[in-house]
Amino acid sequence: MAPHSSPSVRLVRTHAFNACGDLLVAIALAGTLFFDVPTGEARARVALYLLLTMAPFSLLAPLIGPAIDRPSGGHRIAITFAAMGRAALALFMSSTHNTVLLYPATFGILVLSRAHAVARSALLPQVVEDDGNLVAANAQLARAAVIGGALVAGPGLLIQRIGGSPPTLIAAAVMFSLGSMMAATLPGRRKNRRIGEREARPLRTPDAVMRALQVNAVIRGVGGFLLMLLAFGLRARGVGGAGFGLVLGASALGSFVGASIIPRLRRGTNEGWVLAISLFAGATASLFAAGSFGTDLAAVVGGTVGMMTNAGRLALDSLTQRTINDAHRGRMFARFETLLQLAWVTGALIPVLVPIGIELGLAIASAAFIGAALWYLVGLGPEGRRALSD
Repeated sequence: MAPHSSPSVRLVRTHAFNACGDLLVAIALAGTLFFDVPTGEARARVALYLLLTMAPFSLLAPLIGPAIDRPSGGHRIAITFAAMGRAALALFMSSTHNTVLLYPATFGILVLSRAHAVARSALLPQVVEDDGNLVAANAQLARAAVIGGALVAGPGLLIQRIGGSPPTLIAAAVMFSLGSMMAATLPGRRKNRRIGEREARPLRTPDAVMRALQVNAVIRGVGGFLLMLLAFGLRARGVGGAGFGLVLGASALGSFVGASIIPRLRRGTNEGWVLAISLFAGATASLFAAGSFGTDLAAVVGGTVGMMTNAGRLALDSLTQRTINDAHRGRMFARFETLLQLAWVTGALIPVLVPIGIELGLAIASAAFIGAALWYLVGLGPEGRRALSD
């Protein structure tokens, strides 16, 4: 486990193991909830699953965020126990995947996955010496998750095809266990090096962070809409799992590309331009695909959404990590996770509950992205727009 490696490297490895476990759980659930059942039943199951994904977030902001921030070393402890808990639940799910117990176990997995995300984002500034490197550090975490997912996706799909969900979930438990072992070597909270005695002041969201959060909510909401629109649209056209797998693969590739180019783009501009460019990129891809839709253009849309989702989140995370003090960062990220997941579920539920043609849905998504970009740029005001060029 390379105990003498730097804290930032250990955090990257911890995150990669956890991302691998999350992907294997998703592979195990995909057949059970979507591809192995008729379309009508799939809609009902997916709707139930989407609503279930919101339940953990009712606990995240009021309970988990403050609990992570309070004790010394709370971020490390949360990452460690989140991985251990998911390992235990994945083993439990391997023997109950065809029963109603699958849903409460999935609920537990989701709670702990979100707790990991909050604690990881809150801990990152503690392992990065220079705040100017936060975008690059967040991007490194994102790339590690994509690379780890790429390495286990093929074996995971093969295991799922040969043995079904139980062995896939056991493999996920192994990944989470390795993640918990690595997490135990992470550092605890250091003394706040920027805010000091201001830790006790009331928590307030800076205006720049709030605007970035609002843009990310649009990206997440329209991204969820597009994901489910493509899933059911491709299924209706007879390409089902293979076509949707191509979309998901393109989305992962887009995430990797975004995590690779955003730190370089950030050197010559700021987070505001990253957010604006992301929205216009999503609008362009959606409008282009609406004109002549096919599986290849669905993959283009998936890749673009993956890239813009990652770019928007990198901008939001770096802004938050740079402007929110260590003692409050966990609860702030918990609030953000709750709001962004609400946006994603709301967008995803629309094509699940209301069948929408792919071409119409893509046109709606393009209009939403363009409207959000214009709203964002106008909302900055003259001073904010001048700051984008600084």
